Amino acid sequence: MGKGAFLAPGSPNTLVIPFDGETWIVDPGAYPERGEELARGLDKGKRKTVLVTHSHSDHLAAIPKLVELTNAVVACPYLESCSARSVEIRRAL
Repeated sequence: MGKGAFLAPGSPNTLVIPFDGETWIVDPGAYPERGEELARGLDKGKRKTVLVTHSHSDHLAAIPKLVELTNAVVACPYLESCSARSVEIRRAL
């Protein structure tokens, strides 16, 4: 991993990658509380991008809270946004 990147343990493990003035958060996790936990640990001055690899619930549930607290942008494969079951999560995607 690159300088400053780390793997936050949890469900699933979340990869956090500082990159060129922003922070990428890959697959943030299964619970809204996880979004709060991740948000507390992120550099407040950097733009945040949440990268979703696929729309299983253990990768998505933390997204709405993480977006709310950090104004993160969410990126995912096009068809994945359609398959998220939660309306709140679909809006974030």
